[in-house]
Amino acid sequence: MINKNIKSISLITFGNIFRLLVSVFISFVIPNLLGIIGYGYYKLFILYSTYIGLTHLGFADGIYLNFGGKDYNELNVGKFRAFSKFFFLIQLIIAFIGISFGLLFVAGESKMLVLLLFLYMIPININNYYMIISQITSRFKEYSIRLILLSLFNVFIVSIMFFLNINDYRFYIVLVTVSNGLLTLWYFYTYRNISFGKRESFKDVKHEIKNLFILGVPLLLSNLSTTFVLAVDKQIVNILFPIEVFSIYAFAYSMLSMITVVVSAISVVLYPSLKKVSFEVIRAKYQDLNSIVIFIVLIGLSGFYPLTYLIPRFLPDYTDSLVIFRVALPSLILTSSITAIKHNIYKIKNKNKVYFLFSILAIIIIIGFNIASYSIFKTTQSIAFSTFLGIFIWYLINEFYLVKNYNLKWKKNILLILVGVCNYYLVTELITSLYGFFAYLLITIVIIALFYSNKIMKLFK
Repeated sequence: MINKNIKSISLITFGNIFRLLVSVFISFVIPNLLGIIGYGYYKLFILYSTYIGLTHLGFADGIYLNFGGKDYNELNVGKFRAFSKFFFLIQLIIAFIGISFGLLFVAGESKMLVLLLFLYMIPININNYYMIISQITSRFKEYSIRLILLSLFNVFIVSIMFFLNINDYRFYIVLVTVSNGLLTLWYFYTYRNISFGKRESFKDVKHEIKNLFILGVPLLLSNLSTTFVLAVDKQIVNILFPIEVFSIYAFAYSMLSMITVVVSAISVVLYPSLKKVSFEVIRAKYQDLNSIVIFIVLIGLSGFYPLTYLIPRFLPDYTDSLVIFRVALPSLILTSSITAIKHNIYKIKNKNKVYFLFSILAIIIIIGFNIASYSIFKTTQSIAFSTFLGIFIWYLINEFYLVKNYNLKWKKNILLILVGVCNYYLVTELITSLYGFFAYLLITIVIIALFYSNKIMKLFK
């Protein structure tokens, strides 16, 4: 299982690294191509598209929880054909309602955003439905190929816009929607066995569909609450500042995703893998799993320095985002641990409602911190730092709950986080040149070695 998991993580990491390279390319082309205002509207669209998962109403999440860890050939074909058809119908109905609402009740630029959002929703949710099936059945090679294909589509779209000098964000979103539609057609072909053909009647599976909703809604809410926690400060900046300022703030946060390539791969592989082992094994390995995520992100924070060199030279209009980026970057250590490790444990123990309540509490705390910091300082930097403090409290709440209820080891990791974050802020404050990159990496490696020297020696042996 260890070898299989390493292979799976490697496959998804390769797909994510490819996406990262494409993301770096697009991150330096799209802002210039669309301009400050166009890029701001595009990031606003991306912000609201993060809530699209709500429109499957927990059904896909129920499949994720109920069938996680099964092999593909164990899935009941007749039932899954019924599930798939039901899911497609639900998506078309919701899209029709959303588009009708946009046409009748929304005006101006917001109308276009609403229409694009609900058109985008259809292929995105169907693709996510099939991606969930790939994850729960451990078909990670297939999952990784799809990630790479979407990235190639994105490069092709941006290249067309660049050479034809098209700078309309709406054109870009339409082409991205079309590319996801093409991926949907490929998924239909790949999973035709569980999507089309003779199926069980809805009457025969209605109780199972109902149970999938009941099982999935708590996970849907917990996933959505995570999205809100990570997006609430952007919502506040969007409300309190002009679109140009929001554009700068959103660009800073778009750079954060470049750091979590391997962590996201671990998160995808972990749930179906953990479902196959006893909780005693999970308890024994909790600190090690957490440590791996923290190590990866601590090393990844060094990415701040290359960006301080590249952005002023290639995207001078977005140079102000570096201040926000520096402040917000350490929050990745906390959010990565929560989403990759802690949230998977909540799923295993069927404690999604508890995770949801803790996330709602974190949202309230972050909103309070954001409003207080804006009232005092009136800057986006203060909002970014207050968000980091709120996320830290969210981390502690989840950590203490898991430690108290499942007797997990935690003290060494929390100390490592505190030392690592202090080191990051100190080095990036004192050394602003690229020499800081090497200084930060060296100190971080020494810190990790001091904390986990025994583990490292054991690994080498």
